[in-house]
Amino acid sequence: MVPSHQHMGQQLENKTPIKLWGIFESIESGPSGAEELAFKFALNTINRNRTLLPNTTLTYDIQRINIHDSFEASRKACDQLSLGVAAIFGPSHSSSANAVQSICNALGVPHIQTKWKHQVSDNRDSFYVSLYPDFSSLSRAILDLVHFFKWKTVTVVYDDSTGFHPVDQLLSFYQDVCPLEEFVEQFLELSHHMPWNDGMLKVCFWSGLDNPISQLMPMEETSCTLIQYMDYALWLSVSSSTVGDVEGPNPNNPASPEPPQSTSILPKPLGSSPPRGSRICPRPLSLSVLHFEHSVDTGQIVK
Repeated sequence: MVPSHQHMGQQLENKTPIKLWGIFESIESGPSGAEELAFKFALNTINRNRTLLPNTTLTYDIQRINIHDSFEASRKACDQLSLGVAAIFGPSHSSSANAVQSICNALGVPHIQTKWKHQVSDNRDSFYVSLYPDFSSLSRAILDLVHFFKWKTVTVVYDDSTGFHPVDQLLSFYQDVCPLEEFVEQFLELSHHMPWNDGMLKVCFWSGLDNPISQLMPMEETSCTLIQYMDYALWLSVSSSTVGDVEGPNPNNPASPEPPQSTSILPKPLGSSPPRGSRICPRPLSLSVLHFEHSVDTGQIVK
């Protein structure tokens, strides 16, 4: 009879290794991101479970690249594929992800992503697998949340061209939809009567998990490159202690000699000049606002 520990060793030796490659975007010398930690945890959990892939051991190699560096992503993908990998996980940002996806399509290697991607009608990305929840499910979840709290008005703030898709079903239950331009004009008009340190949109963004505004706060640059789907650019009205010298008085209160020690956020249409006392955001970002209002005459929202 073979001892149990020897039997376990033979099982490990007989297992077929399958190598996966993960590519993650991170700041230089920064900590591991949530996607990278989840990737490691998932593979280690599968390997510890003897009922899942009992004759297989999953191994992985992790590579980090700079954010939006599609050339580096393509180069490392080619290097890893030349060594032999079963699948590639990531990256998340569109430019790098599209570059890796093109290579995977050409070589027939599965490409796994966690970010939503619009599927074209010709389905050319046949080796693409997305772990992102279906938008119809997300839209239904948001609708159930609105129904549970009995909200009569809803304002949706999203920061890219795909952010509106999860709320599509809200349109069928809300009759009065305030256009984007009208809402922004109303906000800008009201902002002149608001206290300087009252940041309405700041609260909306800072309450979320994915916080693009907090990433903008270190004002290291003063130029902003427009992206393809940018609807509005954010002008940050900041204090002199935050970014150095700030020209002019408070744009919302000309009588004020200098801005207070706080930061407020104002949307400005593309093509307009920034208010005095402001600096442009250091990286491209879009802001879109849709305002839904549920008419009382239509009754309760139906699930």
